Amino acid sequence: MPERRGGRPLSDGDRVDLGDHTLKVHHAPGHAPHQVVFRDPANDAVFTGDAAGIYVPSRDRVRATTPPWSFDLERALADVETIRSLDPDVLLFSHFGPHDDPETALAAAEEALREWVDAVEAKREELGDDSTTVEHFVETTGMGDVWGDAMAGPVAAVDARGALHYLREREETEE
Repeated sequence: MPERRGGRPLSDGDRVDLGDHTLKVHHAPGHAPHQVVFRDPANDAVFTGDAAGIYVPSRDRVRATTPPWSFDLERALADVETIRSLDPDVLLFSHFGPHDDPETALAAAEEALREWVDAVEAKREELGDDSTTVEHFVETTGMGDVWGDAMAGPVAAVDARGALHYLREREETEE
């Protein structure tokens, strides 16, 4: 969990006093164990962090973000449901801005999460190993105009490794 002043980690249900209003903390561990989202009742908004993926306004598209060693698809989908249950008027994505139709954005986030994991799984089956799978997604990211050419590949690699780690964990659990 992220730490706030005084060194105490934020916990689900905590409140952050901003002076003129308060944010409520909701734990959202699917993206990463430390992930939280902030409900801003004064503005009927939720700061999503990366719990609902990233919103690319220039494409009007939500994309999954799946960091290595911590991403969990089922928890990520539960996080989307947590955000949905807060019933905000607007979602404030860390990347790259607000979305004023939360239900559409959250449905897109769920679909993006499932499709991304399925795509990584299918490509790994086709190519036969994790390294080549990561290379494939780095080479075909198509996100240079969003992240910039220097960042698009590394971001794609991180997301591919996160999905691959999740898939390995799931396979070990199923054995």
